[in-house]
Amino acid sequence: MTAKDFEARVIAWARQQPHIDALVLGGSRALPGSGADDWSDWDFHLFTSDPLRYQHPDWVKEIAPCWCVHAERTPRGVVKVSAVFEDGT
Repeated sequence: MTAKDFEARVIAWARQQPHIDALVLGGSRALPGSGADDWSDWDFHLFTSDPLRYQHPDWVKEIAPCWCVHAERTPRGVVKVSAVFEDGT
């Protein structure tokens, strides 16, 4: 899956979720000319009116098959989800 394909898949998934208010791409991939390459990670920020639904990382598998997925609460109380998808994305 190309980077554009992956981004389109995440956006399409988010548009289908009734409780997602915003999906924001941050980090190096959001900055033109930042030097992001094929190895750069994706920093999506999900804003939702139903945070309990997204505290457990099983929802990530709705985007694409995963090799591994992990969720943890940051010191600021935000749930950070990290995932490695089947194709290495």
